[in-house]
Amino acid sequence: MTFWKGAMALTAKKRKDRSATEGTLPALGDLFGGTEAFGSLPAGPTRPAEEESKRPEKSPARKAAGKIIVRTTRKGRGGHSVTLVEFRGREKAEVAELARTMGKALGCGSRVEEGQVVLQGDQVDRAEAWLGQNGHVPVVRGG
Repeated sequence: MTFWKGAMALTAKKRKDRSATEGTLPALGDLFGGTEAFGSLPAGPTRPAEEESKRPEKSPARKAAGKIIVRTTRKGRGGHSVTLVEFRGREKAEVAELARTMGKALGCGSRVEEGQVVLQGDQVDRAEAWLGQNGHVPVVRGG
C-alpha cells in the first residue's frame, strides 16, 4: 500500500466516525423542559406611550460652533495622501474625540496634528458626508 492510499483510507475512516455522532444532540426545547416552560414566563414591564414621547431630542446646536475645512494634501508625508480636517473654534479635547470617532466611522487611521484631524488616505468625500450626517456644519472643501 502506498502512502496516498493509506492517507485516503484514514480520511474515509475519520468521516465514518464523525457521521456516527451526528444527530445525537438533544433538541433545544428538550434541554429546557419543552416549549411549555417558555409559555409560563411572566410578562415584562411596559412603559406608557407618554414617557417615550417625552424624551428630549439631540440638538446639533453645540456641533455648529465654528467653521470646518476639509482638504487633502501630500506635503511632508512621503508622497502619501492624507485628509486634513480643521475644526476652527473647537477645544483640543473635542477635536481629539472627533478624530477618534471619525477614524472608526470611516475605517481609516486618524490622529490629531497641530489642532487638525489627519485621516489616512483621500477621504474628503467620505469625511464631508460623515460630518454632514452628524450635524457638523458648515463644512468647506479646500481652503
